[in-house]
Amino acid sequence: MPRTSNALKVSIPPTASATVEEAPPAIVGHFDDLTRHLGEASGVPLSAVRPCRADVALAYYNAMTGRDAVLAARSELEATGLRVDWEQVESTRSVALAVVYAADRVEANPASGSEVRTLLREGRPLRKKLLASARSHAVNERCPEKEVERIARGRGDVDTAVDLVDLALLHVEYKLTGEGSAVTAAQVARAKVLGSMLRERIHPSGAARRPRRTAVQRDAENVRDRLWTVLLGRYALIERAGGTLWGRQMPDHIPALQGRYVPRRRAKVAAPPAPPTG
Repeated sequence: MPRTSNALKVSIPPTASATVEEAPPAIVGHFDDLTRHLGEASGVPLSAVRPCRADVALAYYNAMTGRDAVLAARSELEATGLRVDWEQVESTRSVALAVVYAADRVEANPASGSEVRTLLREGRPLRKKLLASARSHAVNERCPEKEVERIARGRGDVDTAVDLVDLALLHVEYKLTGEGSAVTAAQVARAKVLGSMLRERIHPSGAARRPRRTAVQRDAENVRDRLWTVLLGRYALIERAGGTLWGRQMPDHIPALQGRYVPRRRAKVAAPPAPPTG
């Protein structure tokens, strides 16, 4: 006799999948902040410098959340007797903006990066044109609709490169460039060339290839890494203060620098009282 399981079966609706995390808004650093902290960064011992491989925009927003939480609890922290360098805590914003500015100055390969941008400016509208053509032919059952929709799901620079090649091959395989087609054989050929060139110049991460670095690039990376090290020091002060006040609940108030981005909620403004009637 077969054994039966007493485990309760629960059906989970498809909408119960993991939520998509919101990306932090772009942030622009400032040259004045970089110069303000450059002396301190230059004084960091070489052995203590931490390489910056972080999302600096995410680090900025999380640093602001932690900084503001500690500043808001200043009176409570002072009551604990913990000595806090409040000037350094307050300067965290300026240091974080300096890191953002320094990171923006670091470009893996200026020549290659410029070339990739030029290719993408030509490739994106061409992808759009070929995709519209493929969709039109799919409606008329001249090519597989599933393949067209798979290509259409592509996002980002890497997908643009791959999609250009896939769309070119689709048009060739199903002979979609004949009379009445919205695209020409020359455009299809160009799409294949552009896609191949982009794939050669882009990593899967979407960053331009990094060949030999120049002295200017090495200097820019050194400044970025040193400022990042200064920011880590500032945030260590904030985490120490938060740990003293909130203990194990500290992560509820002070996120990790590379923790998930959580947009701040705007304070609700109370509605004005209704005017008297009568």
